[in-house]
Amino acid sequence: MLNVQYRMHAAIMEWSSKTLYDGRLRAHESCQSRSLEQVLGRDGLEARGREVEAASAAADSKPDKAKRKPEKKNRGAAGAARAAKVSAAPPAAPGLSLASCPCLSPSTALLLIDTAGCEMEEAATADQGSKSNAREAEVAMTHVRRLHAMGLGLDQIGIITPYAAQVSLLRDLRRALFGEQAALEVSTVDGFQGREKEAIVISAVRSNDKRSVGFLNDARRMNVAVTRARCHCALVGDSETLKTDPFLNKLVEYFEQEGEQESACLLVDA
Repeated sequence: MLNVQYRMHAAIMEWSSKTLYDGRLRAHESCQSRSLEQVLGRDGLEARGREVEAASAAADSKPDKAKRKPEKKNRGAAGAARAAKVSAAPPAAPGLSLASCPCLSPSTALLLIDTAGCEMEEAATADQGSKSNAREAEVAMTHVRRLHAMGLGLDQIGIITPYAAQVSLLRDLRRALFGEQAALEVSTVDGFQGREKEAIVISAVRSNDKRSVGFLNDARRMNVAVTRARCHCALVGDSETLKTDPFLNKLVEYFEQEGEQESACLLVDA
């Protein structure tokens, strides 16, 4: 087994190393502090942030149709380029701006988005063969939109979830938000094995009164999910349910101790 890895931020790797490899894994200096800021460049991040904020502010202050001034037809090449650039910015998540998300910075490698207490319970399919969580899916997609607003391309972001029913829900949301041909990849853990993205969002799904986690505690699958991320990994899930399992408890506590955390309640119905 190779003891040095060259792909991911050290904080993402460390959980896997401690939990499954007796601490033998090490991150090469070329990737140990890999971040969104390094991938996109500080100037690119700041410019993208200004574009999204400007587009959001313009939408909020848009006058009524009757009061709107007619658009000048001859804006010139520079004006047309500026307009195209702003219109290309992704829609901001409802009620959110980059400034209102202090836990999400270009250097955030690990983020726990906790759905506990937010009334985001799972649902079973008609044949009980799979699980889904519609409100958690919305939260996961809101975080994708935040990452996209920071400057990441949709092809640099992936969403991983263990349940086929949740994959279906998330793909419907992807289609509604970004269109049929969106490059955002949504798949099960097995579907992502052997590949990677700059940012990975994990939708854990399980949230129930019985505190049942099903096969979510499969160490191999969860290891694959977390380590698909190169510089940012966000875990979206109910900490109260996940912590009832010893293995998942270690995962949640690692995110709490080594990363940032926020309540999913802040990301919905804002």
